[in-house]
Amino acid sequence: MRIGIYLVIGLSVLGAPQHLWAQTPAPTAEAIPEAKPEPESKPAVPADSNLEASEESSNEETVEKINEPAAEAAVAPPTTAPTQQASPPAPPAAPPPPQNLDQAAPIIETVMVASSSTASPPIVSAVMSDDRSGIALAEVHYRKSKDVDWNSVPMMAGTGGMFMVRLPLELAKSGFEYFVVAYDDAGNGPAQYASAAQPKAVPASPENTLQRIQRVEPDRGAVQEDNSGWLMLNLGIALISGGTSVFFWADYAQIEETVKDETLPADYVSDLRNAQVNDAFVGGITALATAASLGASIYLMSENIE
Repeated sequence: MRIGIYLVIGLSVLGAPQHLWAQTPAPTAEAIPEAKPEPESKPAVPADSNLEASEESSNEETVEKINEPAAEAAVAPPTTAPTQQASPPAPPAAPPPPQNLDQAAPIIETVMVASSSTASPPIVSAVMSDDRSGIALAEVHYRKSKDVDWNSVPMMAGTGGMFMVRLPLELAKSGFEYFVVAYDDAGNGPAQYASAAQPKAVPASPENTLQRIQRVEPDRGAVQEDNSGWLMLNLGIALISGGTSVFFWADYAQIEETVKDETLPADYVSDLRNAQVNDAFVGGITALATAASLGASIYLMSENIE
C-alpha cells in the first residue's frame, strides 16, 4: 500500500508543468503549517484500517500543499516592488539679512536751479539722504529745450547732504530741461526727481544790466566824442566872449574917468557918454554869453566823467 501511495505522489509531482517549478517560491516559515498538538489517544482500532486512512490523508495534504503555491503563482503574475529613488537633500535655508543692510533707495528731498541771467551758467543743487550706506552717485541729465538727446554730469557732494553742479553757460541763453537721479553705496536706486518722460523745464534767462551796458557801449562812445567837440566849442566861446566882455567893461571904466575932466567940451563929453552906454551893453551881452558857455562846458565835462 505504501509503495502505491509513493508512486502516486511521484507521478503527480513529475507531471506538474516546468514553469511552475521555476516560479514556485521556496516555502517559508509562514507557508509551513504550525505543528498541532496530537490529539489524545482514543480506543484502539484495527491497525490495518488506521494505517491506511492516515497514510491516505497525509498524502492528500502533502499534494495539496505542493500544488497550492504553484496554482497561486500561475494565477497572480509576479510583482516587483517599485524602487524608490533617493531625493537630493534640500538646500540649507538662506540666513536672514543682517539688520543693518541698506535695502532702500536714496531720498531726493529738494532740488533748486539758479539761472537768473545769461551772464552766469545755471547751477543745479539738491539735498539728498540715504538710510544707511550713503549716496554713491548723483547725476543731472539735461538737454536744450529743443534737443532730443540727453547729456549727463555728476554732482559734487557738499556738507549736510547738499549736492551741486554747474551746467554749460549756453543753457542759460537757450533754456533747458533736466531731471536728477541718485544711487546709494548698496546699489539701491535710482531715486529720481522728474524723469526723461516728464522733465523739469527752465526758460531762457533775461539779459542783465551789465550785459545791456556792454551791448550799448559802442553807441555811448560815439556820444562821448560828440560831447568832447561840444565841450571844446563852448570853452572857446566862453573864452572869446569873456575877453570881449572884459574889453568893453574896461573901456567903460576909462570913459568914466575921462568925463570927470571939467575942461572938456560938452559935445565931446556927450559922445563919451554914448560910447560908455555901448560899452556897457556889449560888455553885458558878452558876459552873459561867457556864463552860458562855461555852464555848458561844465555839464559836458560831467557827462564825460560818468
